[in-house]
Amino acid sequence: MVNKKFIHLAAIFTCSIIMLMSCSNQKNTVASRWFHNLNAHYNVLFNGQESFKKGLKRGETNYKENYSRTLPIFTYGDKDVAKSITSEMDVAIKKAGKLITMHSIKAKPKQKKGQQTAQDKEFYNKTEYNKWVDDAYLLIGKANFYKHEFPAAADAFNLVNREFPKEESHYIALIWLTRIASETGEYKDAERIITALQADKKFPKNQKMDLYSTIADVALKQSNFELTIKNLNLALPLVDQRKTKLRYMYILAQLYQQTGKLKDAELMYTKIIHKNPSYEMNFNARINLAASVEGGSKNAEFVSQKLKKMLKDERNIDFQDQIYYALGNIELKDKQEKQAIEYYQKSVKVSTINTNQKGLSCITLADIYYDKNNFIPAQAYYDSALLNINETYPNFNQIKTKSQSLNLLVGNLNTISREDSLQRVALMPEAERLKFIETLISNVQRKEAEAKLAETQRLQEYYSNQQHSANVGDVGGQGKWVFYNPLTVSSGMRDFQLKWGKRRLEDNWRRKNKGMAAFGSDSPESASSDKKSDQEKKKKLDNKSVEFYMQDLPLTDSLMVASKQKVLDAYYNGGQVYKNELKDLALATALYEQFLKKFPDNNYKLPVYFQLFNMYTTLQQADKAAYYKNLLISSYPESMYTKMLLDPNYYKQLLEKSKEVDRYYESTYTLYNTGQYAQVIDNSNSAYTKFAKDPLLAKFAFIKALAVGKTSDPMVFRTELNTVITTFPKDEVSVRAKEIIAFLNSYKPETKVQDDIKAAEVTYINVETPPFYCAIVVDKKEDINQIVFDLINFNLDNFTNDHLEINNEEMGKTQKIIFIKSFPTKEKGIAYYKTLVAKSETLKNIKGISKTLFLITPANMLLLEKESSPDSYFQFFKKHFL
Repeated sequence: MVNKKFIHLAAIFTCSIIMLMSCSNQKNTVASRWFHNLNAHYNVLFNGQESFKKGLKRGETNYKENYSRTLPIFTYGDKDVAKSITSEMDVAIKKAGKLITMHSIKAKPKQKKGQQTAQDKEFYNKTEYNKWVDDAYLLIGKANFYKHEFPAAADAFNLVNREFPKEESHYIALIWLTRIASETGEYKDAERIITALQADKKFPKNQKMDLYSTIADVALKQSNFELTIKNLNLALPLVDQRKTKLRYMYILAQLYQQTGKLKDAELMYTKIIHKNPSYEMNFNARINLAASVEGGSKNAEFVSQKLKKMLKDERNIDFQDQIYYALGNIELKDKQEKQAIEYYQKSVKVSTINTNQKGLSCITLADIYYDKNNFIPAQAYYDSALLNINETYPNFNQIKTKSQSLNLLVGNLNTISREDSLQRVALMPEAERLKFIETLISNVQRKEAEAKLAETQRLQEYYSNQQHSANVGDVGGQGKWVFYNPLTVSSGMRDFQLKWGKRRLEDNWRRKNKGMAAFGSDSPESASSDKKSDQEKKKKLDNKSVEFYMQDLPLTDSLMVASKQKVLDAYYNGGQVYKNELKDLALATALYEQFLKKFPDNNYKLPVYFQLFNMYTTLQQADKAAYYKNLLISSYPESMYTKMLLDPNYYKQLLEKSKEVDRYYESTYTLYNTGQYAQVIDNSNSAYTKFAKDPLLAKFAFIKALAVGKTSDPMVFRTELNTVITTFPKDEVSVRAKEIIAFLNSYKPETKVQDDIKAAEVTYINVETPPFYCAIVVDKKEDINQIVFDLINFNLDNFTNDHLEINNEEMGKTQKIIFIKSFPTKEKGIAYYKTLVAKSETLKNIKGISKTLFLITPANMLLLEKESSPDSYFQFFKKHFL
């Protein structure tokens, strides 16, 4: 018998389901609002927010802090992190969209009868009756923001801003719109929104922390450190999350340090350390604390001792570069530059993982040497820095420019030093030279032995430490696999990087040229690489052999002249780098003075005198400027430099002459455009006389050729274009002329034939002496083996007793030439040629056989291979053989 109570409950449940099913979002009743608010909040929105939180947690895990720079206020700017959380954010967007689609209530409720209160009217005029819809749009905006889909995020926040002006979500949306503007560099827009929010008296108190941190972010991105500090200090008391609070404190400490408020920085770093942050933040706080203390103080000495103690901690083995850098900073503040340099050099040497720190240490060393005008080590450290930093590094372009300038300078200084040394050794008597070289070899052998001993000791110490670490790490777990011990793994990785540097996980990781391993031993690429390698081996001699040191010595008169010229070039170019790149006139004048003293007669005297006159004038050293002015006048009275000194208007006259050429060309160009071709030709001819050696003559020659093309036949036009090409081979007009000739070849092929005939008569030799070859030029894509096979059969059928050979060779990049050789007389060669042409089925698969088959002598063969112009030779063949 069925329980009556159960039937009653089932009936109530069924009625409830029916009632809820009737709660469409097209209706606006108390029940429908209750149903949709309940489901929106505790079902759809909850799941969306959970996915959003999961994405944020993953982003935090994936984000890697860079303590070598000022930390960003927010971590969402990292593109890699944005990619890693896409799936979670997509789920959040999907759930929020579902909420809006299924639970948004736009329908108006029934109006109350009778008089309505202001509250009733306000409720009736609402555009949305589900109180969670604005949260859904905010979730869509935030999720798109974290994906770096900023336009989509802005659309969502703008909708909230527009549709919910009286809700708290309106202010939240404006804060996020400010963050979008900050991320996209639209700082004016960000500041406009901030100003409006700060002026709004209704701004909710519980959103102030987000506002202050957002203002700090906008300010920091614009390097407005004072405003950043102000707003972080306002935000700090309102922050609940410990991790965020520590982050803001650390940024404040960094900014105090950067703005010279070292006492505040020292205090803030100390507070951070006392709050027991993560090991990495704790470590970096201690490092930066060292940079904040005053040099020479008791506190500095105390911090220095703490840092040296940290060096001995095994946990800091991968952070030793930062510790040495901090010790260097303390010594530099204490004006102990030599000790500071030693610490910075140790920082560079031990750095294996932290490329940012290695780059920073290199830049610090480079700057020290640069300021001391010690440019050779400065250049080396700037170069090393560029290998470890990228375009996002502060002052990257400045560092890159310095490095490039110093590369130019050091290259020249090294040339001077190297060639001087080589010349000095070359001028020694032979016995003395050999003794000197033997001493060098002895030094190399001694250093190699010392290095080998040091390496042996290092490895012994390393393996001893490894054994100790393994014993310590294996306590309570003997027999564990070695890679379960994190100390062993970390130490092994560090040792690997010390030896090999940072390497990708890939095949052939030890090879410099990985491409060589990709080819089989029979491939042409492999053969080419092997051949090149053999040549390099021949050139690369053992540095413990006499030949190694003899190979570059200028032991002949011509080599000595070349070596001396290299030194002259390097002196002049070095002075130019000092003057134009490094802007150091004192060093430039000193180098040029040394240059003239060492080489009183050289091919750079004139420009060097002029450079020295200019630089001493700028340096306001009137006596020295006058000295070089007088030297220019007495030694080079007719030079352009002297004329510029004596006549202030000379340079203006040169400019005026240049403008005259421009005007003359412009008028000639106008004549061409108006069809006055005869006048264009006359003007161009006149330009050769009026403006000899002017760069614009190339354009005059080209426009003359175009005018000739309008008034003469194609052959004359072609000849004029060839004149342009031969007269101005390196000018852009030569390229244009070649393009026109290529068009004429296809449009008027007869002009090419005539051109080929003329070229052939100049290039090839008309000889009657044997032997003679029959030759066929074919495309490389042809089946060469099949062609040779057909020719062998043809020879067996028709010329059995002539004992003909067949060979083939490369000709240019796209063709091959097949030889049938050899014929003792011209007549026998012609007979073979005519028989081969008559039996055309032998070569039926070769295109254009009439143009690629001919007789040729060995002498002309060499010329043809050099010219790679079978069409031209064919015209020669027709005239002299047929």
